Parts: sequence; C-alpha cells; structure tokens
Amino acid sequence: MPVLVNKIMIQNKSKYSVWYVSLLLLWLILISGCAAVEAVKQNTKTQQTVLQTYSFEPALSIQPAARKSKLVIAVLKPRAAAPYRAARMAYSEAAYELNYYINNEWASPPAAMLEPFIVKALEQSQAFDEVVSGSNNSVADIVLDIELIDIKHQYSDAQSVGVVTLRAQFIDLAGRRIIGVHELSAQSPAASNSPYGGVAAINGALSQVLVDLANYCSRELPLR
Repeated sequence: MPVLVNKIMIQNKSKYSVWYVSLLLLWLILISGCAAVEAVKQNTKTQQTVLQTYSFEPALSIQPAARKSKLVIAVLKPRAAAPYRAARMAYSEAAYELNYYINNEWASPPAAMLEPFIVKALEQSQAFDEVVSGSNNSVADIVLDIELIDIKHQYSDAQSVGVVTLRAQFIDLAGRRIIGVHELSAQSPAASNSPYGGVAAINGALSQVLVDLANYCSRELPLR
C-alpha cells in the first residue's frame, strides 16, 4: 500500500512540474513579446520627424514708374513647370540633377503662392491704372500669364544660391494677340546649404525677379 501511495505522489508531482514549466514558458514569451513591441515603438518614435514648411516673403521695394499707363492688367493664376507643381522643395547639387528635401517643403505649391506678390509688385510700380486678379479679367485690357520655370536651392562646394526663373507673357485682349514675352531669372546667395538657407536665398531671388517684372512692364508695355 505505501508503494502505491508513493507512485501516486510521484505522478502528481510530475503533472505539477509540467504545468509549472509550461506556465513559466508562457510568461517568458509574453514578457519577450512586450519588450519587442516596446522596442519597435521606441524605434518608430526615434525615426519620426517634424515636417517643416516655408512660405514666400519677398522684400518688395519698387520705384514708381516714370511712364504711367491707363490700362488695366489682370494677373492670371500662375502655372509651374512639371518639377515644381507640388509643394516639394527642390535642391540641386550638380548640373542636370534635381532632388527634393524629405522633411522640408513649401506651405503650398510655389505657383499658388506667387499671384498676390505679382499683383503687389505691379501695384507698387504704379505703371497701370489698375491691377486685378485673373478672375476679374473681363475688365482688363491686358492679361499677364506667368509660368514658374525654375525655383530651387542650388549648391556645391563653390557656391550656394537660391534660383528663381519666371516666364511672363502679355496678351492684348482687344486684339487677341501676344504683345510681349519675357523671361526673368535671378540668383541670390544662401548663407548655408541647409533648407532654411535655401528658403531665404529663394526669397531674395524672388524679390529681384518681381522688381525686374515691374520694371519691364513700366518700360516695355504700351501706354494707351
């Protein structure tokens, strides 16, 4: 009889040992799983970065035109060449190369931000009787169609500059003909190769292009 009791006790102990080991393994798996999830969370948090956005703030200082026209000019909504139609901020480190910053971009597509500054530049020139937006072109004598050809931060070991190029086309609505096409381009030095340095330089180049546009209008377009 004592032998039978001992066998039963040994079997029970064996069952408890298996149950205990299984429970311990399950606990270890849960702990390691939680640790892995936490590691992934920490890694993801480390990789997350804040997207920095920038806008146009050109410094406009335009002298009133010597020639004053009685014409009304309408500024159409500017268009952009394919590489600059989105809000991505472009940069170039070598000729024929164009890249985009990952964590830095424009607040809106560059062409969409241009119109109010073009209107302001032409108003400051006082070359026209009135400057209106493209939505009011029914009252206009001339329509100004702007295409953004180039806008980027260009840098190398030799220099770092902001580049802006616009193509301006002037259309006489009464005669239904193009009366002028002019390309305007400017570069402005950047204080650094950083995205912020590029933005400041691009704003400097844009300021010069807008001054040149206003001067061209007051100098070349008909007075009528």
